[in-house]
Amino acid sequence: MSVPTSLHSYTDCVELFDRALESKAGIRVRMDSGEAATNFRMRMHQARKLHREQNKLTYQPDHPMFGTSPYDAYTLRIRAEDNTVWLYLEPNLSVLDKVEDLSGHQPLSEETFTRLVAPVEPGSITYVDDFATTPVPSPTIRRKI
Repeated sequence: MSVPTSLHSYTDCVELFDRALESKAGIRVRMDSGEAATNFRMRMHQARKLHREQNKLTYQPDHPMFGTSPYDAYTLRIRAEDNTVWLYLEPNLSVLDKVEDLSGHQPLSEETFTRLVAPVEPGSITYVDDFATTPVPSPTIRRKI
């Protein structure tokens, strides 16, 4: 089944994205089932894609909104909690406060790196040089009768 290619078919999705934009932490939507959540998430992604395409027509190539959408800043996650399925619209900004600049740090010495990374024991890795002569296990096919 194909999905609609008009943004007007996704007014519910656009409304939810707009509500998420108004909230600092994002929003969540209760869904009837996991399948319903998956289908609605697909509609949300399609709405975001169509919004980007619309912005390509609306803005000039040198404009920051050309080919982008403010909805790009959101991650859509499906979570089940206490027999209820939720679709979360969460801002992607949660990682930005955990980024550190490494320009003031010293790189790891080889000795420190060797201590942190377990060395590979000789003979613990088997290499296959010739795939043509290596037997490939045949799959077991089972039919329901």
